[in-house]
Amino acid sequence: MPNISASLSDEAYAIFRDYPGKKSPWINDLILEGDDLFRKWKALDHRCGYLQGIIAELMMDLFISRQGLEDDSLTQERVLRWNQALDSLDGTIHFHRFKFQELK
Repeated sequence: MPNISASLSDEAYAIFRDYPGKKSPWINDLILEGDDLFRKWKALDHRCGYLQGIIAELMMDLFISRQGLEDDSLTQERVLRWNQALDSLDGTIHFHRFKFQELK
């Protein structure tokens, strides 16, 4: 078996150092599974973007169908759910913030 040397970042070395047991089989498995894990991560990233787009479209449709949100008929629970859906889009290209009156 070939012998390979690698430099690790301080963070990676801390994980390597604290890993219990023999480390060579663990590193071997990480490398072998790494490519598959990367493909799974990319697929999940695309799926999250797709779902965020759907949430954004639904939120915009709801906003338009209500002709805005200046309505006292929204319960506190609905306002919290609305904000939770919008928070799931925060930091994405799908983020839109609609203003609610403050909950009392």
